[in-house]
Amino acid sequence: MRVFLVVIVLCAALVIPVHTAAKPAAWVMDNGITLILEENHLVDIIALELFQRGGMLYEEEENAGISRLLARSLDKGTMKRDAAEIAVAFDDLGAAFGVQILPDFTGLSLRAPGETFLSALEILSEILTEPVFPADEVKREQVLFIEDIRRSRDEPFVALYDTFREVFYRDHSYRLAESGREEAVSSITREKLVEFFHRHWVGENIVVSLVGNFEIESMRGKIEQLFAGIRDAPVPDYHSLPEKAPDEPEQVSEEAAIYSTWLMVGYPAPPAAHPDYAAMRVINALLGHGGSSRLFLEVRGRRGLAYSAFSFYPTRMHPSHLVGYAIVDPGNEEEAIEAMQEVIEALKQEVVGEEEIARARNIVIGEHLLAQETRSGRAWRLGWMETMRRGFDYVDTLVNEVEDVDAGDIQRVAREYFNVPTVVVRGPGGG
Repeated sequence: MRVFLVVIVLCAALVIPVHTAAKPAAWVMDNGITLILEENHLVDIIALELFQRGGMLYEEEENAGISRLLARSLDKGTMKRDAAEIAVAFDDLGAAFGVQILPDFTGLSLRAPGETFLSALEILSEILTEPVFPADEVKREQVLFIEDIRRSRDEPFVALYDTFREVFYRDHSYRLAESGREEAVSSITREKLVEFFHRHWVGENIVVSLVGNFEIESMRGKIEQLFAGIRDAPVPDYHSLPEKAPDEPEQVSEEAAIYSTWLMVGYPAPPAAHPDYAAMRVINALLGHGGSSRLFLEVRGRRGLAYSAFSFYPTRMHPSHLVGYAIVDPGNEEEAIEAMQEVIEALKQEVVGEEEIARARNIVIGEHLLAQETRSGRAWRLGWMETMRRGFDYVDTLVNEVEDVDAGDIQRVAREYFNVPTVVVRGPGGG
């Protein structure tokens, strides 16, 4: 028994909680950067997440993919180091640097032990304030990027979702392929890349979030010193403003050389800063999260129309969408579409039981909390919500909002949004 207790104590000691009682603090720097800092002294690691707000929202058909090409090229040379020297310098410091591109922002991440973090931060400062975008490196990334675009065309989900957004968003930048357009990427020159960087990577467009083993005032001073070179300039307007949701149902079919038919049934959904955001997150979990969700049980389980049936609701700065998707045998498309619409739109009339709502709430809350297990995850969530114009503190209040979602909220939100479906079908013979 004594040995058993010792093992329990040792194992418990290894489970180190990441999020402590410390609260994040935030400031707006003189050049417009929003800075979010949260101390966590349990382990000597510091994580930084930087968000450049805008991303694809600054793109048009002619330059679709420029945000991604810029992000891929950003660390390929500064006035002091070339690409290889930057990579070696990060490695020597035990630091990890990464890039992420999503429709509303470009993200940079940096993780390092506390004792080397400031040195790694100096390299990141170089990347942000002294990039040179070497022509040969830009060309190399351009070629690799185009290869990625071509490969993505063979992925049924990617191709289907690209078509869905084109139909659903019409003139909004969200309609553009997230992977970029080959013709547009091929035409982007180094000069266009440099101009895009200087125009859009300005202080007011940037959110920086750090979590880890530091003292807030000391880290604040260091960030303000190293990032002072980021320009304070007016934020450019987005190329397209949020538009009203589709007002008429639409269905589009595409032929593809695939064996099964893939289909999406989508509806308008609120942006991150909208009061209905939490309720829609719960609805999405209820409809399409896992094998016990309504779409899976009805479309695949009871009716046997699909190999799989789920849903997703992406968090967006501008109006979003909730989409049910399924993979079916050719010939089952129309019946499956009808079944999916019935399941989704049934929420407008039905009063959902508390047990089912509780399960959906738990899914949303669980995913939200698990995403913050690491310092990087916590820093990312804080910066992400600030970037989405919801406010960094929403990371800690979302749980309460989700817990308050009830049957009345679900029915009200369903009646508000689930009225005009957009349907896209892709398969042999066009579905």
